[in-house]
Amino acid sequence: MYKATPITKRAGSPLHNDLVDNDRRNIEKGKKDPSIDIISKSTEEGTPGEKGKEKTRNKTWDDLRAEGWSEDKIKEAKDWRSKNQDAPRDQVGTGDFEPDKPGTPDKTNYTATEIFKQDFGTNVGDIEQREMNRVTKKAEKDVRRGKIKTARSESRGYTVNDEGVAEKTGEKLKGKEKRNFLKDARQKAKAEERAAETKSFKNRASNAAKGQASGKGLDQSYRRDDVAKTKGDFSDDTQIAQDQLKQDMAASNAKEAVSNSNTINFNTDVNQYKPAGMQNVKMRDFASEFGAKNVALSAAKMRAPIKKNYFKK
Repeated sequence: MYKATPITKRAGSPLHNDLVDNDRRNIEKGKKDPSIDIISKSTEEGTPGEKGKEKTRNKTWDDLRAEGWSEDKIKEAKDWRSKNQDAPRDQVGTGDFEPDKPGTPDKTNYTATEIFKQDFGTNVGDIEQREMNRVTKKAEKDVRRGKIKTARSESRGYTVNDEGVAEKTGEKLKGKEKRNFLKDARQKAKAEERAAETKSFKNRASNAAKGQASGKGLDQSYRRDDVAKTKGDFSDDTQIAQDQLKQDMAASNAKEAVSNSNTINFNTDVNQYKPAGMQNVKMRDFASEFGAKNVALSAAKMRAPIKKNYFKK
């Protein structure tokens, strides 16, 4: 029987001091991390396209004569050129144009950032630690007793489903078989009880050590490691906006994946879909040998429809 703690000093509210941050609890239980990444959206402006310029070449002396330059003026220009080799030369258009340079469209970028918040603990004394230890021991003892009672029901041929309804599953155990079954159940329940208690005690000891290292006195708060925010730390409007951004990001990724698939070179990039030893075989020959029906044409999107009689020899 558990006795009440003598009130020799203020006990306060000890239970909250034994809390482990929510992320760590879920990780220990094998659950998904409840923290969320805040998604932000930014737009990267594209570049404008450029009209192709007319190609140019250096003018020749005959070009200058055709433009009406006299021989004296040409001789003067030649003398000046010989003294100024690095000076820019006159250009003349050829009538040919460089190809137009297409611009790039605006690009939407998404970034995900994990947001943290401050976390604090409270230094507790021996009275509070003892109370918390007793709470743990009492809770784990009740769990152990429940497991043993469950084993007794199973030895009688009954079990309980997820809805809490008892079902008869088999025959009753008798004699030595029953004794060994219950003995094993008791030992297992006791071992699990001790393991759970030890884990809780270790967490509490770790928290106490951090509190002592902080230099704070009893009942004083101290700063602990920052913890990631969860959905509940944000307003309803923020959560709705974040969900919309997640949907937008998923749609953008899907659209980009489709766009990338359209750039596959059908004779090279689909090598991963060919059998071993056939990677260097052109898709036309590969299809002819193994049959067009067995070719994974759907694995890559072609730039144009397949022409009639494509696979015929």
